[in-house]
Amino acid sequence: MIIHVPSKAGQRKKYWRRVIDFVDLNQTTGYAFQGYRVEADQLIELEIGSFLLTYDEIGSIKRWYPQVCLYQVRGDTESPLEERYSWSGKTANRNWNRSWALSVRDPIAEIVNENRFSYEDLIDWDKISTDRLWKELKRRGVV
Repeated sequence: MIIHVPSKAGQRKKYWRRVIDFVDLNQTTGYAFQGYRVEADQLIELEIGSFLLTYDEIGSIKRWYPQVCLYQVRGDTESPLEERYSWSGKTANRNWNRSWALSVRDPIAEIVNENRFSYEDLIDWDKISTDRLWKELKRRGVV
């Protein structure tokens, strides 16, 4: 499925996007999210069921906070990314903001590591036209 990687949310701070396959519960930093980085605001191709994690620092230089979102690729061509989890830090607490990974690690691990949907659960078959299904079957050499 071809998706558009979300753009960065803030203009002044750092951000990153990562396709994640696994969450390592032994790590306490951003390295807990195993996968590979992708650039924001570009088209990429991912399998249905893949997870995309976004991290943005929003706000001013002194009063910033982290925002983390987990998306899952769905089989719907209209809106291929479904937001599965979202978290925002606290604006005035720098120590809290620096421990963002521990705040989101366990809930994200539960979604990514244990609750992966099958492809059939992710595809809304009613939204795919018969013509498109037929073309895909021809492309795969089934018919």
